[in-house]
Parts: sequence; structure tokens; C-alpha cells
Amino acid sequence: MSTLEDIQSIVPHEEYHIPTGDLFILVGNTQFRVHRFFFERESRWFAGQLNTPASPGGKPQGSDASTAIILEGLSSDEFAKFLWVFYNKHYSLYDAPVEDWEVILFLSNLWFFAEVKNLAIRELEKKAMSDLKRIKLYNDNGVDPNYLIPCYAALCEREDPLTEAEGEYLGMRTPSRLPPLANVLVPPVSQLAS
Repeated sequence: MSTLEDIQSIVPHEEYHIPTGDLFILVGNTQFRVHRFFFERESRWFAGQLNTPASPGGKPQGSDASTAIILEGLSSDEFAKFLWVFYNKHYSLYDAPVEDWEVILFLSNLWFFAEVKNLAIRELEKKAMSDLKRIKLYNDNGVDPNYLIPCYAALCEREDPLTEAEGEYLGMRTPSRLPPLANVLVPPVSQLAS
């Protein structure tokens, strides 16, 4: 239950409280007013939220400040980074740092924004990143494992095996997928005999 103090502390986001917006979203005490179209069209999760029928005489969820969709577990800055994908003033130029794309990938995966997720992957593929970080990021966000083949190959080619800390960072299942270097370079005995 919101108190009067909670309601009074709500502030509109400085950039993404758009007068023509028809979808109200609350992140912490920051109110966003954006265009419902992007969320209904692009996200299975939001489409489900927005297409839930209102109770008789009630207002549809997100249609005004009193029915705003409340998003928890993220900051208003993170949500603003995500919205930038739709409101980027440079159209096809999506120049952002790796950290922003990590947030965009995470949120697009969380809310089932398939095309935004594909965009984030394409942009991350252009960025320099350690193989370990890329493996963890992509595994954590359900990215097609085919993107990781070069990363796994690079780890197999290293002179030093994975450290225990690296194994823990990646999760125990990842190091177990990496074959010993000898298995990669030397064919099985059965192939040598033929």
C-alpha cells in the first residue's frame, strides 16, 4: 500500500517522461511515461501485462500514473539505458559502452524483447571483451551458444589451464565443456589407424 509520502516522492524522469507517452512505468521513485506500442509489439512479457483485462470500471494497467507498471530489481538509470534503444536520436547508430549493452542484454532477455536482445548481441560482438566475461555474460542471458565457440577455442588454446577462480566465475559446467588441448589437436587413435 502506497503512503502519501511515497506518492509525493515520485519524480518524472528527466528524459523519458514523454508528454505523448501512453504507458506509465515506475522504477523506484522515478516515473517513466513512454509509448506503449514498443512494449506491446516487442515484448511477450509486457504484452501479457498490458493485455490483462482491467476489472469492471477499472483502468488498464499502465494507462496512467495511478496504474503504473512497477518494475523492481533495477535502477532508473538501467531502465533509461534500455529505453535509449527505442528513443535513440541517431537512428541506426547505436554507440554505447559495453556496460550499457550488458544492461540492455540482461533486460531484453528478462522481458523477452527478442529483437532488442539480437541488437545487444550484435553490438556486444563488436566490442572488446575477455573470453571469460563474454562466456559468463552470454550464458547468463541465454545467448545462442554458437557465439561462444571462438571463446571456448581461445580458452582451450591457452597455455595455462583455467584457474579455480576462473572456473568459479564461469560456473562449474563451463570448464567441464572444455576438452583438454591434446583432444583438440590430436585425433583419436581410431582415426589414425584408418
